Amino acid sequence: MSPASQDVSDPVIVACTPEARGLMEPWMSIRYVVGNLLEAREDVIIHGVNALGRFGAGVAAAMAATWPAAKDSYLAAHAAGRVKLGRVIWADVGERMIGHAVTQPTIGRTGLHVSTEALTACMAEVAAASQTGIPGTRLTSGFRSIAMPRIGAGLGGGNWQQLETLIEEAIEGRQPDLDVAIYVLAPRDIPSWRGISNTRQI
Repeated sequence: MSPASQDVSDPVIVACTPEARGLMEPWMSIRYVVGNLLEAREDVIIHGVNALGRFGAGVAAAMAATWPAAKDSYLAAHAAGRVKLGRVIWADVGERMIGHAVTQPTIGRTGLHVSTEALTACMAEVAAASQTGIPGTRLTSGFRSIAMPRIGAGLGGGNWQQLETLIEEAIEGRQPDLDVAIYVLAPRDIPSWRGISNTRQI
């Protein structure tokens, strides 16, 4: 699924309350947005990448076409040996801050390529950076919101229900106030296990 094809004139935010999930205590703010990930209004865009130095498919391809500096930062980090599973490569492309979450040890059009351990580690790093900041960037004081696709569930071949749970647990345990927006192509892509508390236009 390429975000470049997400031509949605009236994106819709679908939020989930604790009551909708049968919970009675505060929990991390996670919501689904129907719209173009590359037009996200959140502070940082996080997406999954592989550890092999390849940046030409899925969300990465659309991102490279929109912000060539995002691809350049990943390739430079790979050449320097800094692209490691479970780490996040940060790229300030001017109008956006991008986090390349290294979640895949392998690549391919079929099969399982996402590492759940790497995904958990990346989300923990994102949660920590939201509090302590990203050194050498304009977000040295941290950030309050992130946007991401369904990392690992596309070309990564993972089960999104499992991956969503890992993301939620990794972030909630470290920064429960971080606002997390998952961007999808259409309302039908919002998981059935998510209760809908409200819908509004943005």
